Amino acid sequence: MVYKFLSTILFFVLIFIPSLGVTANPKTPAKPSNSMSAKKIPIDINSATKKQLMTLPEVGESHAKKIIENRPYKTKIQLKEKHIVPVRVYYNIVDNIAAR
Repeated sequence: MVYKFLSTILFFVLIFIPSLGVTANPKTPAKPSNSMSAKKIPIDINSATKKQLMTLPEVGESHAKKIIENRPYKTKIQLKEKHIVPVRVYYNIVDNIAAR
């Protein structure tokens, strides 16, 4: 009976104690990764060149040409509202564009 009790305690000690012992060094602050520290500057859809617009995901030559032809834009959502680009494309580029 004592053997069973001790083996149960040993099992829980081996399972739970190592997870409690893992701690970060409090003296060393975490460094941000390169992808988080480098913020992308949104492309201005009112002044971007055709080549710059084509760097956006799913924006090819025809979409870039259409964006340029229908300038100026007060807000970026006008790309979707005026059916300049398909809804799917708009949601893929919305975080990378601005209307200034």
